[in-house]
Amino acid sequence: MKASMFAAPAVMMLYSKFGKDITEPQILAGYGTAVALVLAALAYIYLKVQASNDRGEVTVKVKKANGTTETENKTVAEYDAGEVRNQLIKVVMGTAIVGALYYYKGVLQALVIQAVMLPLNLFEAGIFKVHVLGEPAAGKLARPFKEDNPFAAFTEAQTAAKEKADEPVADTPASEDGSEAPKAAGKTAFSASEIGVAKRR
Repeated sequence: MKASMFAAPAVMMLYSKFGKDITEPQILAGYGTAVALVLAALAYIYLKVQASNDRGEVTVKVKKANGTTETENKTVAEYDAGEVRNQLIKVVMGTAIVGALYYYKGVLQALVIQAVMLPLNLFEAGIFKVHVLGEPAAGKLARPFKEDNPFAAFTEAQTAAKEKADEPVADTPASEDGSEAPKAAGKTAFSASEIGVAKRR
């Protein structure tokens, strides 16, 4: 499991206990620094991707507006640039949300949490690990990178269960006299009825 899954509640707990001495300007400065660092890292990665101009191919699944999924081939440079844009969108959306909470409601906790989560989420992203940490793009970091979706495992389990339920039931084997062998459920029900008769007697 990723550290980001536990970071938010841990930050909230620590802030509730030790955050009384932290002033509002300090929180704003910390959040602004976190956003600036993330944007600088994304700019560095984007420039590195453009300079590499990797022409290798990556096959990605694209979800259309009608709900269907199609496969597309992209170069590694195109795919990585798209991943940088996705990370940038997350930063912009997160900043807009916590900014609105602070401006209209005066909520400081959201700024504190995002000041930790923004750098942590980028650190755990495949695009950061490959281009900044220098880890090989293989195994768990093979392109296309796995999406950070907390419900992905649940969705995969649901799909597997549905596929298993849709599998055709095997034919019941015949007994030696040519008739079908009784099903286990029927046998259980019959045994239960026998027990009921025995009790009434």
